[in-house]
Amino acid sequence: MIPADAPPIVLASRSPRRRALLEQIGVRYALLDDDGSDAVDEAVHDGEMPETYVQRVTRAKADVGWSRLLADGRPRGPLLAADTAVVVDQRILGKPADRAHPPHARRNGGHHVDNHQFGLRQ
Repeated sequence: MIPADAPPIVLASRSPRRRALLEQIGVRYALLDDDGSDAVDEAVHDGEMPETYVQRVTRAKADVGWSRLLADGRPRGPLLAADTAVVVDQRILGKPADRAHPPHARRNGGHHVDNHQFGLRQ
């Protein structure tokens, strides 16, 4: 159980799904005004495996989010960053825009795996 006086988790994500998940489990959170995701290289590097990709992007989002948190003068507290990639046959197809608009292979019933990575920095 999270103590009532604990600072809220700072969510470094624009994903409405992540916000909904935190709300479902009763976790207080605050959003960064600018999560810094535009400053993160989300391009897939040559030969990069899906697991490596989501780990790299999540770590970069956490680092950029942490820098923005400190630059805003906010008190230090837990910062949650995350990334998701849809993968078919070890090939990264992209990110789901939302549940209603998944990447092409998912719409056509292709076998896929969602790779998720979460990072917490404090």
